[in-house]
Amino acid sequence: MNAILWIQTSAEYQSNSEMVFNVAESRLTLLRDKQDVTADIDQAKSFGCNVGTSCPGLAAAGLIPAVVLDVDETVLDNSVFGARLIENGEQWKPGAWDDWVSEKSATPVPGALAFIERARDEGVAVIYVTNRRCSVRERISEGSSNQSCPQKLDTLENLVTAGYPPLASADMLILQGEQPEWDSSEKQLRRKRVAKRYRIMMLIGDDLGDLASN
Repeated sequence: MNAILWIQTSAEYQSNSEMVFNVAESRLTLLRDKQDVTADIDQAKSFGCNVGTSCPGLAAAGLIPAVVLDVDETVLDNSVFGARLIENGEQWKPGAWDDWVSEKSATPVPGALAFIERARDEGVAVIYVTNRRCSVRERISEGSSNQSCPQKLDTLENLVTAGYPPLASADMLILQGEQPEWDSSEKQLRRKRVAKRYRIMMLIGDDLGDLASN
């Protein structure tokens, strides 16, 4: 309960969140222009380099610069859902979470919108890798179609209603279970998919698994 209240009401939470994104924003141009550097361990290894060090082969590959972000509690704030569980005396359950996802009511995390808008202005691709899981729903929420991953459409819409710029391609949002090999909450394989086309210049998330393999 205290954690939810802190997120929803404290000036410290807002200030800390904005500070993190401000620091990231201040490094966008530098990291965009350093075409021989990646923030992703596996991408660096694939070019025989280390994270943060010069990698001539990476520069020669001509990959598109990108930032890779988590979604929940990184760009979308779900504290309303947490507060609802507390109010109703309920525990977190997959079904209740999926109902929340279908509501598309999560709000922006402080500082994230300005950062993402700046990244786009700098010509940096914005990729979301989330552990929201694809699953077929027995019931169809209003505005959704009966397909294998309604959670993807819900998340795309929620990002826009929260104020984030629409994605140029739905492939720039990658969910858990969207492909058979992506069934694990471990994000390594999904980042490897991103790394085939993009130079991952920055990773942002609220969990260590958002930054490196567990």
